[in-house]
Parts: sequence; C-alpha cells; structure tokens
Amino acid sequence: WGVKPTGIIELGASYASFLDAGNAANMSLLGADLQVNLGPLEAKGEVIAQEFGKNLDESQQAVGYYAQGLYRHGKHYVVARYGSFNDGSAGAEDQGRFSIGNGWAILDNCVLRLEYQSNSAGDDFTTMQVAVGF
Repeated sequence: WGVKPTGIIELGASYASFLDAGNAANMSLLGADLQVNLGPLEAKGEVIAQEFGKNLDESQQAVGYYAQGLYRHGKHYVVARYGSFNDGSAGAEDQGRFSIGNGWAILDNCVLRLEYQSNSAGDDFTTMQVAVGF
C-alpha cells in the first residue's frame, strides 16, 4: 500500500505472510516507510519486522530500520544513512551501520559511487563502484 498525500510526502506500508510445507502460516513481514522530497534534498526511512516460527511454541521477531538523507547538486550527490537490525535471538544485540558517500551520474542510469561504511561489528570499509540500472 502506498499513498502520496502531498507533492513532497510519500507513505507506504506492506504485509506478507508465508506458509510452510503443511500450509500453516510460519512467517510474516510487516513494514512501513516514509519519503520526503524537497527539491534537491531527499529524506527517507523504513522499518520492517519479521516474525518467524509462528506455528511453533515460541516465535522469533527480527526488527530493522534505516534513515537516509541525500542531497543532489547537478550530476553529483552526497548521502548519509544509518540503519540498525536485531535478529531477535536470545541475547542478540542491535547491529548498526552508518554510511556516508557521494556519487556522480556518468550517464542516464549509470552512476559512479564512493561510500564509507562504519559497522558496529567493527568491520568498517570503503567501496567504489559503477552501478548501472535498466
């Protein structure tokens, strides 16, 4: 489900249910998202919850979210994003990731990107890629 109540705001929600081999509901996904576009500035975020093992005595719930800001200037952009995830297992801690990057639109649907990611697990890294969309 999605709705655009104004020219700058988009809201969305989703739900999915999955069956096991015996046709019993075993897993579900529930999500919500928001996007705001203010000319060259874009902000968006999403939260999603997954419940699995629903047909067992104890189900498990995993939850994740992210928030992102992006600023465009001509063919260039800068972006920052923070996300967190918890798999819901006993004693699990939230796993967070912060990233910052920039990009340059080389051609229509072709972008050169450079991004730095800092992860709560400690495996920070930098990537450069050419991304092509069809």
